[in-house]
This record gives sequence, C-alpha cells and structure tokens, in this order.
Amino acid sequence: MSSKRNQHKNAIFFAGIFIAASCHGVAHAQNSNLSSKSDTLSTNGPNENDNVLLNADNVSRSEDDFTIVATGHVEARHQGKRLISDKLTYDQNTGIVKAYGNVTIIEKDGTTTYADEITVDDTLASGIVTNFAARLGDGSTVAAKVALRNQNGRNILSKTVYSACPVCAKHPRPTWQIRARTAVQNPKERTLSYNDVVFEVKGVPILYIPYFRHGDPTAGRHSGLLMGTPGHSGRLGTTYKQPYLWVIDPSSELILAPQYNQYVNSILFADYKRNFYSGKVLLEGSLTKEKFFKKDGEKFGDSTWRGHLFGTGAFKINDTWTWGFGAENASDDLYLFRYGISGHDDHRGPIFSTGSRLLNQIYVEGKRKNFYSRILGVHFQDLVSAQRRLNTPIVMPAIDIEKSWHFGPMAGNLNAKSSMLYLDRKDDGQKTARGSVALNWTGQKILNNGIIITPNIYARSDYYNYKNQRNNLGVNIGNNSLSRANASADIDFRWPLAKFNDKTTFTIEPRVNIATATIDKKQGKITLEDAIGLENDTQSYFHSNHSSIYDYWDGGSKITIGANFGIATKKDISANLFIAKQYRSDANPYLDRISNFDSKKSDWAIQTNLKIKSNLNIAGDVRLNDKGKLVRTSVTASATYGPAQFNARYQKLASGLGTSHLPNDEITYGGSYQLTKNIKLFADDWYDLNAKRHWYTRAGIDLTDDCTTLRLFYQETNTTNRFVEPSKSFKVQIAFKSLGVLDDSPFKPY
Repeated sequence: MSSKRNQHKNAIFFAGIFIAASCHGVAHAQNSNLSSKSDTLSTNGPNENDNVLLNADNVSRSEDDFTIVATGHVEARHQGKRLISDKLTYDQNTGIVKAYGNVTIIEKDGTTTYADEITVDDTLASGIVTNFAARLGDGSTVAAKVALRNQNGRNILSKTVYSACPVCAKHPRPTWQIRARTAVQNPKERTLSYNDVVFEVKGVPILYIPYFRHGDPTAGRHSGLLMGTPGHSGRLGTTYKQPYLWVIDPSSELILAPQYNQYVNSILFADYKRNFYSGKVLLEGSLTKEKFFKKDGEKFGDSTWRGHLFGTGAFKINDTWTWGFGAENASDDLYLFRYGISGHDDHRGPIFSTGSRLLNQIYVEGKRKNFYSRILGVHFQDLVSAQRRLNTPIVMPAIDIEKSWHFGPMAGNLNAKSSMLYLDRKDDGQKTARGSVALNWTGQKILNNGIIITPNIYARSDYYNYKNQRNNLGVNIGNNSLSRANASADIDFRWPLAKFNDKTTFTIEPRVNIATATIDKKQGKITLEDAIGLENDTQSYFHSNHSSIYDYWDGGSKITIGANFGIATKKDISANLFIAKQYRSDANPYLDRISNFDSKKSDWAIQTNLKIKSNLNIAGDVRLNDKGKLVRTSVTASATYGPAQFNARYQKLASGLGTSHLPNDEITYGGSYQLTKNIKLFADDWYDLNAKRHWYTRAGIDLTDDCTTLRLFYQETNTTNRFVEPSKSFKVQIAFKSLGVLDDSPFKPY
C-alpha cells in the first residue's frame, strides 16, 4: 500500500491518497477494542512510515458491515501531512474511503486542497472529488466543480479555473485566470492541459483558444508555450513573437520562437542550452529567407537565406585548465541592425569587442597561483563598410604564458612572460608574426616617515616577421623581419597623509614617478596593430610602461607628478580629486593627439568623485591641455531620491580629434519613477549635442502585481547605416507568474 501511495502522489489528488493511507493504518487496528467514543487513535502500518495518528470526537466500527466511522473534528496526521474533515468513513468490504464536509488536506510544502466531499478506493486507482480547490506550493490556485481520477492515473477536472494570483476575501477576483470547460492533469508528464480555454484579465475575457497546455507549477521546467510578444516597428510592421519551450532532458532545453512580421517574411529564433558535468553550452540564433529591405519593408536585391548565430561554451578540464569558445556570426553586416537583434556586444570569452564587430574565439586557459597561460584563436566580422572589412585579421594563434616568483629585496616579485601572435589578413595579404619574452621585477618599501617607494625594472625582446607589411600610413612596404630589445626602469614615490577629527577625515597623497627607458630606433618599422585606442590618462600616468601593448614602446625619460585629495565624513559623504601631469623627453610621432603621447608635455589629467550617502554619485574624468582647453571630458552621475532614480553620462572630444574630425559632444541619460507600488515609469535617451539629434530614445511603463507584469514601451532609433534608415517601434510584453518571465534585452541599444 505504501508503494502505491508513493507512485500516485500528486498535488491535486493528495486528498484521496492521504485518506487511503489513513484508512490503511485503521485497517491494521481493527482487531483492537475500540470504544464508541475515542479522542485519539494511534495506528500502525506494516512499517514505521505508515503510522497514522487519527483524532476525532468519535471513532466507531460497525461489526455488521465492517465500516469504520470517525466524526467530529476529524484530523489525521501522516508523515508531516494533515487531513481535516467533519466525517471520515472506510468500508472494508468495498475498499471505499470517503471524507465529508469542509475537507482540507495540507501537505509539507504548504500545498492545501479543499473539497466538499472526497471518495477514493483503497487502491488509489480511481476517485472523485466535488467542489475541489487547491492552493499549490508556489501560491497558484486551481479549482473545479468535479475532479475525477481515472484508471490510468490521470486526473480529469470539469469546469476548471487556474491562476497564479493570490486570492483572498479582500481580493476575491485575481488579476488573471485561465477558465476551461475541462482540464487534465497528467502526473507522469507533470502537465496541465485545457480544452475550450478562455484567458480572463480582471474578469474580462480577452482570448479564446480551443487548447492550451503548461507544466504543473510544482514540476519546475516543462515543455510548453511561453508568453508571446506583440509589437510594431517602422522596418518590420506589426510583429508577434511566440516562443515554445522544449525541455529535451534534465540537462538541456530548446526554445523555438517564430516571429510574424507584417512587412517582411517571418523569422525563426532559437535558443539552445545544455549543461554538462564539466561545463555548459549556450547557443542562440535566427533564420529567415528574405531580400534586403528599408523602412516600411521596401525590398530590393535577391531573396536568400539569412540569419545569425551567437554562442558560448566553457568547460573545466581539471583544477588548472579550462577551455571554451565564443561564437558571433551574421549572414551580412546589417542583418542584426535591420531586425533589431541585440546581444552582439555581450562577453563570450576572454576577449570582447565593440558593438561594430563580431568575433569568434576558441581558447584554452590555465590558472594557478603565480601562473597563467592562454592559447587563443580569433576570427572577426566587421559590421561596417566593406572598405574596413578588408583589413580584418584572423588571429591564429595568440599564446601567452606568465609565471611569477617572490624574488629579491623589498618584498620583491619577479614576473616572466612570453607571448606569441600570428595575424593573417587574407583580403590584402598582410601577415604578421610576433614573438616576445619579458622579465619584470618590482618591489615595495615603506619608510619610517610613511613614504611608499615602489621600484620597477622591465626588459623585453621582440621578433617580428611581416609579409606584405603595411606601415602606419597604410602603404604596402613588402616583406620584412626584425628583432629588438628594450628595457626600462622607474621608481614611484607616494606619501599618504591623513588628518582626523570627530566628524571628518582629510587625506592628501602626493605622488611622483621618475622613469627612463631605452629609445627604440626600430619603432617606425613596426606597424602599430595593438595600439589602436591607446590613451595616456589618469589610469596609466603612473604606469612604468605599457607592457600589454607590444607594438608600441614608450621610450625616453619622463617624470609624472600628481596628488590625490580626499575628504570623508561620518555621515557617509565623501569627495575625491586626483590631478596629474607628465613631462617627457621625447614625443611620439607615430601616435596622434587623442593618445596624449604626441607631446613632451602631456595634458593635465583630472579625476573627481563625489558621493552623498547612497543618493548621489558623480564621477568625472577630464583632460586639459597647457592652455586650459578641454581635450576630453567624461562625466557620469547617478541619483536616487525616494521612488525616483536617474543616471546620466556626458562625454566630449575636442574638435579635430577622432576619426570624424568633428566635435564629439553627446549625453546619454535615463531614469525611472515608482509611481505606485505596482506602476513604474522609465525612459532613456542618447542625444548628440553637436548634431542636435536624438540617436536612441525609449520610454515605457511597467504594471505589476503579485502575479502579472505588463510592460509597454516605445523605442525610436534615428541612426542611418547605409540603406537601413531610422525606425520607430512599439512593444508589449506580458508575463503571468508560473507561465513566463520578461526579457530586459529590448532596453539595450542596437
């Protein structure tokens, strides 16, 4: 009997199971001398787990028809579960168990079942419940006029209502519910399926479908439909995306999501996940057959299969070594932009790129105390004009090995590093092979007066081999090979000082770095391929060398002076100011103005931060030239005040700098306001102050309660990328508790 009980356990029909278990115990106690009135009856089954404790005002047995009857405040306890009713009977001849009046069954997880009457046979093969209702462990409720358990173990519910919303006397009507003529619970598949289904919101029918199925909320992951996403786009027209989750096995799942588009052909999205004992794989992509198209679906070109694939995988080999991959591919450079697909700037491996470039990478990494090694291969796909794509390399391989030891005086540390790289640009035939070995020793000592001294010695040797080499002006200068060896030494002085009083702490830290390095006479023969975007600023002014940049050698002598000023109060208010300037013996003619290496007097670098409790945080990073003119400005701010949150970022690049040679002057800002407990407004914007144009604008509203989230937002993209023109879109997302969740990805610019 116990084994059958375990086989048929399920939330909705636990009532009948529990009663059978209780009566099983009573049957074993039938030979005891029962009084006509009993307060407590302890019964014993074949094993200790079958013990049932039955409390009632009256427990009796009829000798004529072998019926046991318990009446008045009946309560049966079994393995942490409780059954409460007004009356319980067990007919030993027929094996029929009945519970009458205010029947309540409470399980260990809090699932509670209610009924007017329950009838079940003692084999648990069939049974019937009238006016059935259950509150499941996750808070969901299900109710039916009649519930029937048939011979094959399925539970059939008539005139059924299901909702994940809390229902009580104060809120008798749920935000949403599923109402169906019949429903079937399949314990083996752990699903609930409905026939003649009506979805109701606030009691108003909004959708009818003949059939609907979802997983039992107590069953966790289960195959079935997820919440659909309607929307409208200036490029695609009215859209509707309907995902379906297929749980393949406990370790893997596949989400298929066809999307209907008004102006262009439908597109199929797919998302695959699989866990392995040593790691996991995530793949996502899309597929369609379509021509190129502009705004309002205006088509041109040939119709062909198009799509994209993003993926990542990471696997542990042993305690030291791991391997993995990252995949990013699109059928053409404007595919993601046309369909508004985001995620191409996510990190999918040890290296990552900007939003204008996709990359595929495969790697092996080893990490241990004082040891690091990585072997990496990378392939890029540019999402810009065809001219730039001609110079996109394949990296195969890039190898780095690093090992460090405690060595020398002043708590010294010695680091040895080797690096190898091969770049192949097939379009223009340029190939680069480089090998480097480097040694770096650093130490630190604190003098009696508190001055911190940090000496550093660095030496590196490089070998280059070029085929069809292009110099820094882009001119092909043929094949070339060369080697070089360079060294640098510097010493850094810091003197942190502090003054305290009852309310405030003041700090000041003067800092000086004196460095010298060999002059590399072969610098002009080396193409600067890994120095794109190199900038000398507050983050690097006191670095002894830029050893992570192999193609560029920072030669000559330099002195960097600076100071850090700080103030902090006990009321969690703090402010910081860092200012520094660098003087150099040699300017670098191979780097431009934006790099800050092009002059013997580098810019003033200023960094500030202001924090007022958790309500306000402002950070600034500024470069000023000797005439006091701004070269680069970057300011970020975030603020919270009650239900309001705000964030902003302003950046400006002086005229004549950058690739456009135009002032780069823009601000991004956004925020949200919790209007009520259930209503939140949000918006953000990217505005070009120079062009006086909004590049991206989004605004929307979140409506939430305990069981539903409704999100409506408007999005406007005003960028033009060749034939892809600006677009406006409107989207609606709705998530019912236990039936779906919202995806925040639409709020990332694309």
